[in-house]
Parts: sequence; structure tokens; C-alpha cells
Amino acid sequence: MYEKNLELLENQQLNLENQMNVIESAKTASDVASAMALGGAALKQLSKGTSVESVDRVMDEIHEATDRMAEVQNALAQPVNGEMMDEDALDAELAELEALELDAELLGDTQAMPTAPTSLPLTPARVSAAAAAGGGGGGMTAEELELEALQQELGILA
Repeated sequence: MYEKNLELLENQQLNLENQMNVIESAKTASDVASAMALGGAALKQLSKGTSVESVDRVMDEIHEATDRMAEVQNALAQPVNGEMMDEDALDAELAELEALELDAELLGDTQAMPTAPTSLPLTPARVSAAAAAGGGGGGMTAEELELEALQQELGILA
């Protein structure tokens, strides 16, 4: 009789646990449904102020502004002197110079490429400074100092 009573109590306990699980599941489902209803209402409220036409209009404005900025950037990328450099011509010239340099190296030619000047170009400020310091010319005018400096840069003996 105790065993039968124990079995009956265990079955009742199992039924209560099952019912608690069902209640918890129902509560979770109810919470989810309420949250979805609130979310739907909030979305509906937010979408009242927004229409497909207004979104399309905003996107068109963004595209126009982007296109204008691209035009401005292209205009700023143009050379200041108005001359456009042809990249194909520049590539051809580079290839020609490289070929000349390679030929010079292969032939042992010591006069392959001219060297760039290492001194600074003569500016009016540097001519004035040279004249004030005596410039090594002993009483030479600014024009004479400039001519002498130019001749030195070019390697011409006066």
C-alpha cells in the first residue's frame, strides 16, 4: 500500500512538473507575442512619418550631391596650366628613355644621361645677398653676378 501511495505521489509530482513547464512555455509565448505586438506598433508609428517617395527623394539628393562632389574633385585634379598630359605619350617617352639608358649601359657609353645640377638656381634674393657679401666679383653689378653664376652652373668659362 505504501509503494502504491508512493507511486501515486510520484505521478502527481510528474504531472505538476509537466504543468509548470506548460505554464512557463505559455508565459514565454505570451511575452513574445506582447513584445512583437509592441514592436509592430512602434514600427507602424515610425513608418507613418516615412514614405517610399520621401526616401527616394532623399536618395536622389544624395546621389546628386555625390555626383557634384565627383565633378569638383575632377576639376581640382586638372593641371593648373590647362595642359592635359597624355599618359600613353608619357609611357612611350619613359620606355624610350629606359631603352636609351639600357643601350648606354650595354655599350659601355659613359655619356648615357646628363646629370642634374646640384646647386640651387640663382634667384634675385641670392643675387642681392651675393652682391652684399662681395660675391667674389669685387664691385660687380647684380646683373654681372647673375651672369657669372649662370655661367658657372652651365659650366661655361668666361
